Amino acid sequence: MKDSEKRHKSKCGNACVLLLYPYYTNRVRRLLFIIREIKHQYDIEPDVYLFFIPRYKRIYSFLKNMIFSMKKLIKILAYTKSRYRRIVIISFYPHMLPIAIISKLYIKKIFGKECQVTLIHDVGDIYPFIIEHLYGRLIALLYSTIEYFLLKRFDYILTPNKAIERIYAKLVDRDNVLTLMNVPSLKQLNKIYARRNKFRDFFRKSLGISPDSFVIIHSGSMVEDTATLLEALDDISSINRSLMNKIYFVKIGWSSSPRISRYAQLVNEKRKKGLRIILIKRVPYLKAMKLMTIADLSVVLLNRRDKNNYFASPNKLFDSLALGIPVLVSNFGFLAYLTRKYDWGYTVDPEDKNAIKNAILYILKNIQELRNKGNRGRQSIEEFFNVEIQARKVKKLLSSLISED
Repeated sequence: MKDSEKRHKSKCGNACVLLLYPYYTNRVRRLLFIIREIKHQYDIEPDVYLFFIPRYKRIYSFLKNMIFSMKKLIKILAYTKSRYRRIVIISFYPHMLPIAIISKLYIKKIFGKECQVTLIHDVGDIYPFIIEHLYGRLIALLYSTIEYFLLKRFDYILTPNKAIERIYAKLVDRDNVLTLMNVPSLKQLNKIYARRNKFRDFFRKSLGISPDSFVIIHSGSMVEDTATLLEALDDISSINRSLMNKIYFVKIGWSSSPRISRYAQLVNEKRKKGLRIILIKRVPYLKAMKLMTIADLSVVLLNRRDKNNYFASPNKLFDSLALGIPVLVSNFGFLAYLTRKYDWGYTVDPEDKNAIKNAILYILKNIQELRNKGNRGRQSIEEFFNVEIQARKVKKLLSSLISED
């Protein structure tokens, strides 16, 4: 046996990580990236199992699929060639909580008490008020009670920012709550950033956008948050038609689902009036990042009606800044706090079209100031807001859980 193989076996032993998720999100992708980093940094390589358990509107369908997935999980673990002594289960989103707990009970039954099983829950983008926003206060109260009862069975909780961390620290021991922000990997995006001008020229040409045009971009599947922006752009076109001919609005992550048919109708109306709107369907992450290099300004306009938006720190914000693109964000909540503190963009009332219109007109008159803010945003990403720095505590925790040392 080679020395490297002996070292790996002595440090890692028989360990595995189980990821339970309803859909493949950036949070799942980020955890997989961290596990790969553990392999390189600590010379530890656990087995990794991904279990996709989709959500269903009907409880019966969800339970049926959950039981099927559980049987599959147990079968894999039971017939594996090595008997695991350390297992880390990471669940994503609330409806994965009971599945993770049941998994732990089954695993203990299979491998015995000598097997160390650690439960970690990533709350992801399910912020405290989302249940109340969707289903009302009574259901939210019932949900929070059940969530509190289930989270007590977990060893650690991962949150997307410090604002959310403070809330969950009240439910469990504060030392067991860690923050893993929705920040990008510099290893992934540095190559794109270095060649951003090349990608910018290529994609602008392929989309029919002239080099001197001003491009406003929105990334993600949410559409309601940019409806007021379109109205503001319409007002600008009525004031100055020649100026409007130089402005493009590009949306990445477009999908023609019935849920957004009203927005599609609005887009068609604005196009008829002469607004230059380009819709791009969902594309893989790295291709989306290359497409984003065409932008002069990235918008993250979240409405006030949803209380969850006060706690939001979405991927699109940090992805834009990693590419040196300044941002226009809502003037409330955690998002506005970060933008004002680091001065990497502008804040505006997301539901006031006049405020958005005036902000865009101001930006168009102060392009150098805009570029300076983009540079400050990129600097913030390099110094702090990247997964290589943000994940240090999580990396150290996972390595200690799967290593015999």
